[in-house]
Amino acid sequence: MGTINFDDVYANAYVRESVDALVATTVHQYPMLSTYEDEIRQDLWIAVSRKLSLYNPEKSSVDTFCRRVMNNALRDIRRKYFTNKSLSARNTLDFDFTSASVSGSLLTDDVNRAMLIADVRTFVMSLPPVHRSICHMIMEGRPMRQVAARHKISIALLYKKYLNPLKNDLIRIGLKK
Repeated sequence: MGTINFDDVYANAYVRESVDALVATTVHQYPMLSTYEDEIRQDLWIAVSRKLSLYNPEKSSVDTFCRRVMNNALRDIRRKYFTNKSLSARNTLDFDFTSASVSGSLLTDDVNRAMLIADVRTFVMSLPPVHRSICHMIMEGRPMRQVAARHKISIALLYKKYLNPLKNDLIRIGLKK
């Protein structure tokens, strides 16, 4: 299916910039991974090289294909380094899970929760203002009736116009199964 080789992809400026941007974003979101920048970069390139045989030029450009492959691989790559023995073996680690600092060694559930919180925050911040407001009210635990009243819409319209599309977006980006 794919007629492109890794050297061509590696020489592509857009793909190289995408790798650098994804590594920088990951290190910014998860500062404790800063010591693994080079390894994360390398793992992204490995993910691209493994998936090149699936590339179909009729479906997308090389740039788009590589970006999708890297975005899909990034969650597993982050999890790999979060659970790395050298990271989880630290005796003191300050990490902001929900606004409060948590000290102690990271547990797998804590890592998953922290990654999910960061992914949800990034997703919510990318939404239009009305959607963002609805998400914030729901995350605060407000009843749907109150959310609908605040936005001067019916509960049925809240579900149809806002919540169902949000659910589909969350499924599409992999935050909800």
